[in-house]
Amino acid sequence: MKKKDGASKSFQIKMGPDAHGLLKQRAQQLQITIGELIQNLLASMEKRVEGLKQTGGFEESVRNDALDARLIRLMMLIDKTGLTDDEVKNKLAVLKEEFQYKRYQPDITIGNGNH
Repeated sequence: MKKKDGASKSFQIKMGPDAHGLLKQRAQQLQITIGELIQNLLASMEKRVEGLKQTGGFEESVRNDALDARLIRLMMLIDKTGLTDDEVKNKLAVLKEEFQYKRYQPDITIGNGNH
Protein backbone atom coordinates (compact mmCIF):
# COMPACT_ATOMS: atom_id res chain seq x y z
CA MET A 1 0.00 0.00 0.00
CA LYS A 2 1.28 3.45 -0.89
CA LYS A 3 2.17 5.59 2.14
CA LYS A 4 0.97 9.18 2.22
CA ASP A 5 2.26 11.29 5.09
CA GLY A 6 2.76 8.14 7.16
CA ALA A 7 -1.02 7.65 7.46
CA SER A 8 -1.21 4.29 5.66
CA LYS A 9 -0.12 0.88 6.85
CA SER A 10 0.11 -2.46 5.10
CA PHE A 11 -2.43 -5.13 6.02
CA GLN A 12 -3.07 -8.63 4.80
CA ILE A 13 -6.65 -9.61 4.12
CA LYS A 14 -7.58 -13.21 3.42
CA MET A 15 -9.84 -13.61 0.39
CA GLY A 16 -10.34 -15.90 -2.53
CA PRO A 17 -7.98 -15.51 -5.48
CA ASP A 18 -10.86 -14.59 -7.81
CA ALA A 19 -11.96 -11.76 -5.52
CA HIS A 20 -8.37 -10.52 -5.20
CA GLY A 21 -7.90 -10.65 -8.96
CA LEU A 22 -11.05 -8.63 -9.56
CA LEU A 23 -10.09 -6.08 -6.88
CA LYS A 24 -6.68 -5.72 -8.49
CA GLN A 25 -8.24 -5.33 -11.95
CA ARG A 26 -10.72 -2.70 -10.77
CA ALA A 27 -8.01 -0.79 -8.89
CA GLN A 28 -5.85 -0.75 -12.02
CA GLN A 29 -8.78 0.48 -14.11
CA LEU A 30 -9.30 3.32 -11.65
CA GLN A 31 -5.55 3.92 -11.32
CA ILE A 32 -5.64 3.59 -7.53
CA THR A 33 -4.23 1.03 -5.09
CA ILE A 34 -6.26 -1.94 -3.89
CA GLY A 35 -6.23 -0.36 -0.42
CA GLU A 36 -7.70 2.87 -1.76
CA LEU A 37 -10.37 0.87 -3.59
CA ILE A 38 -11.26 -1.02 -0.40
CA GLN A 39 -11.45 2.26 1.55
CA ASN A 40 -13.83 3.66 -1.08
CA LEU A 41 -15.94 0.49 -1.02
CA LEU A 42 -16.19 0.80 2.76
CA ALA A 43 -17.25 4.45 2.45
CA SER A 44 -19.91 3.39 -0.08
CA MET A 45 -21.16 0.69 2.28
CA GLU A 46 -21.39 3.17 5.18
CA LYS A 47 -23.35 5.56 2.95
CA ARG A 48 -25.75 2.76 2.05
CA VAL A 49 -26.21 1.93 5.77
CA GLU A 50 -27.11 5.57 6.41
CA GLY A 51 -29.53 5.46 3.46
CA LEU A 52 -31.25 2.38 4.87
CA LYS A 53 -31.51 4.08 8.26
CA GLN A 54 -33.13 7.07 6.59
CA THR A 55 -35.50 4.90 4.53
CA GLY A 56 -36.41 2.89 7.62
CA GLY A 57 -37.08 6.01 9.67
CA PHE A 58 -34.43 5.30 12.28
CA GLU A 59 -33.31 8.24 14.38
CA GLU A 60 -30.61 10.26 12.63
CA SER A 61 -28.08 9.89 15.39
CA VAL A 62 -28.63 6.18 16.01
CA ARG A 63 -25.23 4.49 16.26
CA ASN A 64 -25.84 0.93 17.25
CA ASP A 65 -23.39 -1.78 16.23
CA ALA A 66 -26.07 -4.50 16.35
CA LEU A 67 -28.39 -2.43 14.14
CA ASP A 68 -25.58 -1.57 11.73
CA ALA A 69 -24.68 -5.27 11.44
CA ARG A 70 -28.30 -6.18 10.66
CA LEU A 71 -28.52 -3.41 8.06
CA ILE A 72 -25.30 -4.58 6.40
CA ARG A 73 -26.68 -8.13 6.29
CA LEU A 74 -29.87 -6.71 4.76
CA MET A 75 -27.77 -4.91 2.11
CA MET A 76 -26.06 -8.19 1.25
CA LEU A 77 -29.44 -9.91 1.01
CA ILE A 78 -30.70 -7.12 -1.27
CA ASP A 79 -27.64 -7.50 -3.49
CA LYS A 80 -27.89 -11.30 -3.58
CA THR A 81 -31.64 -11.73 -4.05
CA GLY A 82 -32.82 -8.44 -5.55
CA LEU A 83 -35.50 -7.70 -2.96
CA THR A 84 -38.24 -5.35 -4.13
CA ASP A 85 -38.62 -1.90 -2.56
CA ASP A 86 -41.68 -3.13 -0.67
CA GLU A 87 -39.79 -6.15 0.68
CA VAL A 88 -36.96 -3.88 1.83
CA LYS A 89 -39.40 -1.50 3.53
CA ASN A 90 -41.10 -4.42 5.28
CA LYS A 91 -37.78 -5.76 6.56
CA LEU A 92 -36.77 -2.28 7.73
CA ALA A 93 -40.09 -1.91 9.58
CA VAL A 94 -39.48 -5.20 11.40
CA LEU A 95 -35.96 -4.07 12.34
CA LYS A 96 -37.19 -0.69 13.53
CA GLU A 97 -39.84 -2.30 15.71
CA GLU A 98 -37.29 -4.73 17.14
CA PHE A 99 -34.73 -2.06 17.98
CA GLN A 100 -37.28 0.37 19.39
CA TYR A 101 -38.52 -2.40 21.66
CA LYS A 102 -34.97 -3.14 22.84
CA ARG A 103 -34.41 0.53 23.60
CA TYR A 104 -37.59 0.89 25.63
CA GLN A 105 -36.90 0.47 29.34
CA PRO A 106 -40.08 0.66 31.42
CA ASP A 107 -39.95 2.31 34.82
CA ILE A 108 -41.14 -0.49 37.09
CA THR A 109 -42.46 0.52 40.47
CA ILE A 110 -43.56 -1.71 43.28
CA GLY A 111 -46.94 -1.06 44.88
CA ASN A 112 -47.54 0.02 48.50
CA GLY A 113 -45.52 3.20 48.22
CA ASN A 114 -42.09 1.64 47.48
CA HIS A 115 -40.46 3.04 44.35
